[in-house]
Amino acid sequence: MDSRKKQSLLVWDQHGEPHTDRQILLWNGYSETKNQRSILKALEKNSDQLRSNYLTFIKDLGQICVRDKMVVEHLMIEKGFSLWWMSLLAEKGTLKSETPLNCLKLLALNQILIEDKPNSIELVSNNKLLADSIYSLCRSLNIDFNWKKSIFLFYRFNFKNIGKKLPHYFQAIIFFIKNMFMNWNLRKSLDTNWLSGKNTFFFFSYFLNIDEHSLAKGEFFSKYWNDLPRLINKNGRKINWIHHFMKSSSITNTKIGNKSLNIFNKNIKNLDHHNFLYSFISIVIVIKTLAVWLRFFSNGILLTRPFLKEASKLKYGWISPFIIDDWKSSVYGNVAMQNIMWVYLLEESISTLPKQKMGLYLCENQGWERAFIYFWKKYGHGELIGVAHTMIRYWDLRYFDDPQVLQSKDPLAQPLPDKIALNGPVAFKKFRDANQPIDHLEKVEALRYQYIGKSENLLYSNLKSTKTLLILGDYVADTTINLLNTLEESTINDYDFIFKAHPSTKIRTTQYNSLKIKITTNSLSDVLPKVNAIISSSNTTAVIEGILLGLPVIIVLDDNNFNFSPLRGEKGVKFVRSNQELEKAIKNFDFKINIEDENKYFWLDSGLPRWKSLLGLKQKKSAEKINTTIS
Repeated sequence: MDSRKKQSLLVWDQHGEPHTDRQILLWNGYSETKNQRSILKALEKNSDQLRSNYLTFIKDLGQICVRDKMVVEHLMIEKGFSLWWMSLLAEKGTLKSETPLNCLKLLALNQILIEDKPNSIELVSNNKLLADSIYSLCRSLNIDFNWKKSIFLFYRFNFKNIGKKLPHYFQAIIFFIKNMFMNWNLRKSLDTNWLSGKNTFFFFSYFLNIDEHSLAKGEFFSKYWNDLPRLINKNGRKINWIHHFMKSSSITNTKIGNKSLNIFNKNIKNLDHHNFLYSFISIVIVIKTLAVWLRFFSNGILLTRPFLKEASKLKYGWISPFIIDDWKSSVYGNVAMQNIMWVYLLEESISTLPKQKMGLYLCENQGWERAFIYFWKKYGHGELIGVAHTMIRYWDLRYFDDPQVLQSKDPLAQPLPDKIALNGPVAFKKFRDANQPIDHLEKVEALRYQYIGKSENLLYSNLKSTKTLLILGDYVADTTINLLNTLEESTINDYDFIFKAHPSTKIRTTQYNSLKIKITTNSLSDVLPKVNAIISSSNTTAVIEGILLGLPVIIVLDDNNFNFSPLRGEKGVKFVRSNQELEKAIKNFDFKINIEDENKYFWLDSGLPRWKSLLGLKQKKSAEKINTTIS
């Protein structure tokens, strides 16, 4: 019998090391010793089963019956569409919420307790939600539980933390005012003279990753879509665009955004038509948003207690304390306010479109996409294709659902696109291994990574004599700051550093003087030939381009998060957890060129034959093939 069994287990959720010989389960971090285990490593070890359990729990939440109605019915905002599908809980996004991680840790703990059968648990933590959850779990397993708060409580004082403590309805009002202030100006670029006819396509995208050289010439070129729009134009087709406006280094405010859109629409060389989603904002939409939010607020207050009571009765109901904030935010908080606003903006914009034969959108399975799909179909438009524009990450739970959710025929079932376009074998395998239906999946070339197949000159036959490392920033500012702090704490003095921030996130690097950081806004295809290796957080997908071009890659894991890297489980990638491990990895770089097979990750072909077939475009018999792979 394992010596750990029938003993007391200490669950440690504090900074610093616990000084005891007892069996310890570390709630954060990946380090392990003789008597210390990591809950994150336990989660990784049994990830397939635990992920499936979590998806089942989320499915069951939506089917909870309160006052003779299911949750999806209580949250119905339009006949045939429920706000539930836009909620944080149904979306399962790990960037917007810590709920998925906390719930999955608890599921891992449940498995440990069932296997090891300790007679008692002591929790050292200041997290009341965690204490409530473990207490409920221990009751279900007949295990004694003791909660010990630490004496010192560290709380980082800033406005963001203060905002999280405000009542959810107050957060919603603040969000509404801020949102109107930031986006009201976008009305000035509204132009509903849409292109019509059988030869038009529709694209829904983000106004981000816009090529600055094209922008300077008054031309639109999105790095998300690369050459696909031009290919469509060359086939005599035109495109109607709606964009989510997002600030970036080249488009720093709404005034510049409006100006850019007006230039695109007036440029006779451009065959397409562009609008921002928030260009459709109006007094009518503002009034409808507030009126509907007030209805959800009053209903949500009455619904919350019975909903949580029923949630606690589910198979994994002891994790329900962690869903409270996401529920309140999604039903009558700031997320609800945003989602209601999106519903009416999407209805207004999609209803003005002439009938579109085919539509494409960047598919990340965010809440707004469900509303877009619903209105696309409500107003009788044609085939709709969700385009997964990057590599699918194992822990990006937005892409995965319990199979029953996807197969439901309920009138309020989750809206789904007709097809999802995947850009490589890895993405296809991720869906298949997660037991997701694959009959609606389409194989297409990876638009964002086509330059890799064309770039034999980037395969590093001439390694530099200088030592330069590329630091890739994260979408989440705090994650990038942690990465830079870890790097600064290591004693690396003989390297130069190039820092490339995420296009939508600003980071000040002046405080890291010891790192000799040079900031760049150039594209990765320009930057990668100038560096010897890449360092990034686990969230960043851009590391794929580095490894495909033969560069060593180091991923700095976050002690408080999943291994979210798209290269999770890949051989030859260094995963480090501390400044000491990072320093060791850098000093032991192997600069020997070892180019990975690009086709392992993506389908790359400059002729885009798969896209042509999917979109019904003309195929050139002499299309130049850069790379091929077995279908």
